[in-house]
Amino acid sequence: MQRKILLGAAGVIVLGGMAAGVPASAGQPAKDPIAAPAAATEWLANNVTRTPTWIWQCPATNCNRGENVVPGDVLLDFCYVSSGPVEGNQYWDLVYVRTESKRYAGFIPEAYLADRSQDLHC
Repeated sequence: MQRKILLGAAGVIVLGGMAAGVPASAGQPAKDPIAAPAAATEWLANNVTRTPTWIWQCPATNCNRGENVVPGDVLLDFCYVSSGPVEGNQYWDLVYVRTESKRYAGFIPEAYLADRSQDLHC
């Protein structure tokens, strides 16, 4: 089964029929994990260890760079993929930047994350 990753109009990441780990009920809009983070179970609160750290559009350094994040930014870490290694670490995590002024999604090398315990493969 192929999993699709979409960014909804409200800025909610939808992973294969789930909005950040919260099942989308038929006929009901997906719950926003930002408004009710206690209900979401398949994401990990994370942050970065260095400045600047870029969010990439795909899990490789030859992809377009998005915005940068700093250690104070809160990231919702949804899952990981294997790709080109950064500092010897082949894992890239799909994150959503929760900081009020930023609100965007993309990939970040796990080597730059404070918590590297994400175990859900995308």
